[in-house]
Amino acid sequence: MLGFLLNGFTQLFTTMAAPALLAGVVLGIIIGVLPGLTATMGIALLIPLTYYVSPSIGLSLLIGIFAGGIYGGSVSAILLKTPGTPAAGATILDGYPMAQSGQAGKAIAIATIASAIGGLIGAGNQVTSNSSACSTGNEAIIDALWRIRTGLAKRMIAGGSEGATPYIWGGFDAMRVICRKYNDNPTAGSRPLSATACGFVPGSGGAMLVLEDLETALARKARIYAEVIGGAVNSGGQRMGGSMTAPNPEGVKRCIRMAVADAGIDPHQVDAINGHLTATYADPIEVRNWAEALERTPDTFPYINSTKSLIGHCLGAAGAIESVAAVLQIYRGFIHPSINSEDVHPDIAPFAAKIPQKCLEFPELKYLAKAGFGFGDVNSCIIFKKWEEK
Repeated sequence: MLGFLLNGFTQLFTTMAAPALLAGVVLGIIIGVLPGLTATMGIALLIPLTYYVSPSIGLSLLIGIFAGGIYGGSVSAILLKTPGTPAAGATILDGYPMAQSGQAGKAIAIATIASAIGGLIGAGNQVTSNSSACSTGNEAIIDALWRIRTGLAKRMIAGGSEGATPYIWGGFDAMRVICRKYNDNPTAGSRPLSATACGFVPGSGGAMLVLEDLETALARKARIYAEVIGGAVNSGGQRMGGSMTAPNPEGVKRCIRMAVADAGIDPHQVDAINGHLTATYADPIEVRNWAEALERTPDTFPYINSTKSLIGHCLGAAGAIESVAAVLQIYRGFIHPSINSEDVHPDIAPFAAKIPQKCLEFPELKYLAKAGFGFGDVNSCIIFKKWEEK
């Protein structure tokens, strides 16, 4: 797989020497592509892939460019800064208007990575890379939903991936938002909803979901895990308490309400929430936002958990990976625990009974809300529904 990718990018950037490309691509593009490719390969088991273009299939995803949409650079911008190859790095990016400013890496990554994966599966519909920080994976799914709803596609493959790299994690560490106190006990480090939470544990990986209209799914006798019945994307505008790194609570609540309205359900029908919940100061605020948006008291509040407690914060891939977790909970009728939250934050103590410490059997689980709130004050929310034979 690695050799294939390197050969492909060598053909794409034909003006530079292979050693320089190797250094830049391995540190840059490959970091994000490999998790995405790994996730994409599983699609071959779900849908019949062919050697011809399928106009009904599209691709909407982010591949390892979390920082690109937020900080004005991306992982692949390392191409410009690879140690020992400054001249080669500049040559690689010759012809791009931002090459000398350090921004061309972002343009290349966003323009090519989804297309590279789309080419592997013959996607002939919309093929797009989106970058909206931690909201990205959710937004890819919502974009796919809207395209199918409007009749522009029969099937969309949506998801995201994030590579494991100190070039990204180091920036968050410098911001003091990564957990440090539990280095000697790493399994206890990711503590969403906890009074002793001290920052998120970074994660990496990739996930893809196949979305399609009901007629197409039934025609090929697909296993239907859940329905996507609603979604919303918005921004808090970095006003009313919102900033580049903090959400505007009113924007968050508006996004949740929009998603519920789009799904055509009552807020009191939501049975469970898979929150954004990163193990930062924002967790109690998020819980209160959910309560107000859904008009729920602690007694009527749905179960809420954080997949990040189990796998860490996968940044741009978080929404996609956690949506898979959400769908599996609906499909199998359970709620996974939000581990390391035994000492629930005092600000949300009234909601403690709705934060599962152990896996709960929940066969009546029907509606689940999945959210992502990212740097830049960007928000997204998806409503999943249990599939029931018509």
